[in-house]
Amino acid sequence: MAHGSMSGVDQLLSEGVIQRVPADATAAARELQAARTHLDSAEALRDPDPVMAFTAAYEGSRKAISALMRAEGFRIRSGPGAHVRIGRYGETALAGSSAASEVANFDLLRRVRNQAQYDAQPVEPEDIADAITHGLAIIAAVEERLSVR
Repeated sequence: MAHGSMSGVDQLLSEGVIQRVPADATAAARELQAARTHLDSAEALRDPDPVMAFTAAYEGSRKAISALMRAEGFRIRSGPGAHVRIGRYGETALAGSSAASEVANFDLLRRVRNQAQYDAQPVEPEDIADAITHGLAIIAAVEERLSVR
């Protein structure tokens, strides 16, 4: 890399946002399936339980990014801010993918989820629809990236 520049993932490694671990394709596949299941649950819960529907959709996005991390041999440091770090990895790893704009909204989804979970804020139907759309796009981008290996 010219002039000492780093890739985005190298930058996250140097900042201690993520760390290298052995890649685990089997666990990644399980986590990606769980992500899809969460989005199915979000659809089913839209009307009876909007907050849980949104939370399930958010978790689908988070688990899809986490699956990519597992497959590529990374994990986040544990501790406060873990979901923020997952989002940073997702934005970096999926930059230029079909889901770049959706993963860029991961932090917004995280904040809406936190407001709903911790501050008892209502979740609007369009928030749920957006979260499901973002989740499906992120899952598709992760599947596309992993299928080329």
